[in-house]
Amino acid sequence: MKIKKVYVDVLTALAKGTDAGIYRLNPKRVEIVSCEQDVKRVLAECEKTGKSVTFKAGGTSLSGQTITDSVLMEISPDYGKVKISGDGSLAKFPCGITGEEANRWLKPYGRKLGPSPASIKSARIGGIVANNSSGSSYGIIHNSYNTVRDMEIIFADGAVFGYLFVSESQGFHANAYRLIGEVDEFPFGDFVESRHGRPDSI
Repeated sequence: MKIKKVYVDVLTALAKGTDAGIYRLNPKRVEIVSCEQDVKRVLAECEKTGKSVTFKAGGTSLSGQTITDSVLMEISPDYGKVKISGDGSLAKFPCGITGEEANRWLKPYGRKLGPSPASIKSARIGGIVANNSSGSSYGIIHNSYNTVRDMEIIFADGAVFGYLFVSESQGFHANAYRLIGEVDEFPFGDFVESRHGRPDSI
């Protein structure tokens, strides 16, 4: 069954815009995204119209991170494909699958995710990583930051910062400084000029 891409009616928007927390906002529009092109399209439209956009994965947040009264971008379960190395030591998971589904993929290799939040049946990889989820099984030793090696980030202007090295043996914080240095050295002036014409200032 094809997943409907856009919801604008009040009742569906309210249902989609509700997470596991106590806070409530009613989004004006809900966009279901299933690929990088969908994400870029929604971001471009929101930039053009001056609307804010909030990203939602599984909606298991208790703190209101996934609610908005503007545009809500919800990740589809069929976003991206799973890839696992021969021995299962490395796995690429799209942000739309749940932690439980990821563990099902890893089970034949005798492995599982480091993070194991209580909401793992519903929490999706995007939210698990964004919140640095850990859980009772391994605590902070194998939390998201200590088990993620690379990720691809789509910025608000649609730019893709690919193959971002996050952590391996040295941990997230040890590599964060190197990442900041790479971002500082990125020629944003040339990039902005090539996309939008020369800016007055950066």
